[in-house]
Amino acid sequence: MRYSAARRGDGWYVLDGGEVLAVYAAGPGGAQAAQEHARALNSSHPARNGTAGGLRSPAGLRAWRQAYGLTQGQLAELLEVRVLTVQRWEAGSTPVSRVAELALERLGQELGRAAAEQVVKGNCERSKGRENQPAQCA
Repeated sequence: MRYSAARRGDGWYVLDGGEVLAVYAAGPGGAQAAQEHARALNSSHPARNGTAGGLRSPAGLRAWRQAYGLTQGQLAELLEVRVLTVQRWEAGSTPVSRVAELALERLGQELGRAAAEQVVKGNCERSKGRENQPAQCA
């Protein structure tokens, strides 16, 4: 298993080794979301965890999309494909190409980084005016 969910500071983090991919709120809801996200990422990388199919399998793709909170339409827009293409991938009637799989992996990295940056920005906004402001907010 490469991806993991861990509690750090004021939230739950999805980690790739030591790199933060996504941040979720503290509490049970955040814990569950982070754990599901990490599970989806692990299931989408067959070479890393022995799971057959990964992002190229209908179930792996659906789990990945849902872990990022995307609709089929949103995913289609981000990948610049038709919604019907995403629907066919998830139904298993059309295979996900290797190029699409690579695009999905890259998109996952970008979505995770964007979520982490939003949490840091929110933490900085809340800590304005405090003496012990986090270093990344200075």
